[in-house]
Amino acid sequence: MDKPHSPDQGLTPFSELDTTKRGSGLPPESIDSSPPEWQPTVDIGEDENEYLLVAAIPGLAMGDVEVKGANGIIEISGTAKLSSSEQAKRFVKLERPLGDCHRAFAMPADADLAALRYDLSDGILHVHVPKARTAARVEMPLTVI
Repeated sequence: MDKPHSPDQGLTPFSELDTTKRGSGLPPESIDSSPPEWQPTVDIGEDENEYLLVAAIPGLAMGDVEVKGANGIIEISGTAKLSSSEQAKRFVKLERPLGDCHRAFAMPADADLAALRYDLSDGILHVHVPKARTAARVEMPLTVI
């Protein structure tokens, strides 16, 4: 059990957290850190004209996101990082995901991946994939890869 701290031990407001980290046997930087790759949550919907993928990617700007569609697969990837002003702060806990993210989805045959478009606002990515105009449409469920 840890001894009580005396006033002359140079306590910081986060001493208890630092003690907890030391007691875990793990290096402090490995505690509460995000995995090397995280997966954004994605909602998928459709109407008669298009498929819509809605991904939560907090903290990413449009330049941090890449959306590709080829060979029947849509890939969403990006990198979440701290802003320069946030990097100047000493955080004791970060719960939002940081680092690389990636999701991939196999799309139905009528998805026109060449015409996909996307926009990003307030951490929500909307990927619009038009449905190809065909005489007979075959229903096919989405498959998560």
